[in-house]
Parts: sequence; structure tokens; C-alpha cells
Amino acid sequence: MNNEKLNHFKSPVEFFRLFLSILKAMIVMNTIGFKKSISPAFSEKISLAVSGVTKCAYCSWLHTKTSLEKGMSEREIKSILDGDIKDISEDEAVALFYVQHRADFNGKFSLQARQRIVDYYGEEKARYIDHLFQTVYFGNLCSNTVYYVKNNLMQGRKGLKLWIVYMLSLPIVHIL
Repeated sequence: MNNEKLNHFKSPVEFFRLFLSILKAMIVMNTIGFKKSISPAFSEKISLAVSGVTKCAYCSWLHTKTSLEKGMSEREIKSILDGDIKDISEDEAVALFYVQHRADFNGKFSLQARQRIVDYYGEEKARYIDHLFQTVYFGNLCSNTVYYVKNNLMQGRKGLKLWIVYMLSLPIVHIL
């Protein structure tokens, strides 16, 4: 794992902001309409794309296992984790580019990128993709924070803040 590129929580404030948005997302995602918004295989591709950008080894392993169970090939999984989605159908590539964009920008997005997925998929499916992104991204950051602390990668003054976030992230990682 390339520790320099490891995306992790930097402060408790960052953790709680994303955690609160996840709670809202979970309520929305558990409605019947949202569960049918996209296929389970497409959901896994989104999860792989996010995990590939955040470099989360734990989540990459979990989503690789789940993707194999859903019938994806090892080559397709590796391509998505590596950020290479040129062989993905346009119907899925639009979402994968979008979630990669969000992960690259620490969860944020440009208005043009968000509008593109709304135009392509419609508002309901775009909201589902956003909520799925937030959930996966949160899990990735929790896992990476735990990895970061367990491997003694803390330095300087950020140590105490990171330790607090580590303690908050640890139960989340054990649930995953």
C-alpha cells in the first residue's frame, strides 16, 4: 500500500460531518425505490471505483470478493480498482467517472460533474449514486485511518486528532 497516497480522516470534525451525512443516506437508501435504482453488480463497480481511488486495501479486498461472487471477471475488477474503466459500458462509466472524481476531491464534486449524472440517470438514480458513494467513502476513510494508526504512520501534532478519529473509526471497521 502506498502510504503517501493513503486517504484517511484528518480530524474528528471531518469524521462527524461525513458520519452525519451517512446516517441521512442510510435512511434514504433503505427505501424500496432506491434499492431498485441500480443493480447489485453496478453497486459493486461503484464501490470498487471509490476503493481504488482511496487506496483502501481492506475495502478493495471486500469489494473484490463480493464482485467475484456477483460474476465479475478478475480482469474487470482489477481494471476498475486501477482506475481504468475504458472497457466499461457508457451506462456505467458515467457513474464510475463521477465517483472517482468525488474520491479524488475528498468527497466534493464539481457542479458540472453532478449535473452530468443527473442528466444521464435522472435525479433519483443520481441521488442513489451519491448516497452509495458517501457510504463507501466513509468506510474507506475509516479503514484507512485504522491502517494508518496501526502501522505507526502518525507524525507531529496531528497524532492526537488522528488517535481520536482512530478510536471512532475502529468500531466501524469491525462492522465492515
